[in-house]
Amino acid sequence: MATISGSVIGSFKGTLGDVYVRKINGKSQLIVRARNIKKNNDPKSVERRQKFTVTTKFASQVKSLPALNGIWVKLKGKMLSSHNVIFKANYHLILPERPALENIIVPEGFDPKFSSVLSAENKITASIPPLNAVADSKSILSFNCLVCFFEPGYANREKYVLFASSRDYPDLDFTIGHDLEIAFTAEQAELSSKYYKSIVYLALVMKNEKGEYLQNSESYSVQFG
Repeated sequence: MATISGSVIGSFKGTLGDVYVRKINGKSQLIVRARNIKKNNDPKSVERRQKFTVTTKFASQVKSLPALNGIWVKLKGKMLSSHNVIFKANYHLILPERPALENIIVPEGFDPKFSSVLSAENKITASIPPLNAVADSKSILSFNCLVCFFEPGYANREKYVLFASSRDYPDLDFTIGHDLEIAFTAEQAELSSKYYKSIVYLALVMKNEKGEYLQNSESYSVQFG
């Protein structure tokens, strides 16, 4: 892999023969694609490829939520993307067939102290205690959720499906507890009826009035079914 800091290739991105060009942090990277790679089909190699695929899908869903992506961006190096950082934090935890309960959607943070988390009536509900120790009166709370449905009712369905959603609470009184809620879309509600089990991953992110991400809770996960 090579990095070009000048304007040799202008704003080109994509594939050019055996060279793939991508841009990260304003710099172009040239990656030469390997030829004639013989794919190993021993059990460990197959498992690595399966985990790679699952981790990629998981990281993409996490990155799709602006508040979560904003937190991970703070941790990336000059030559990494937030997707790379999320991937590295989760690959060793992932299962070959699906995400695991131990996977995370945010890095370390404060304890959200959820007193209850429910997945019922086509919505996710989480109860939080007062958070005035980590937020001031002007803070905006972003409630973020990623759901993994697995163990389908029929063999011809995908083994698992993921969706991510979030909701901002701009005017909370952080001196008291609250019930936070994210409703499923019609499509998500239909999916939930086709799988026996689910894992719900939750995270809180505090933002200021400018939309800047201040701090986050630790990642919380719970399995249903």
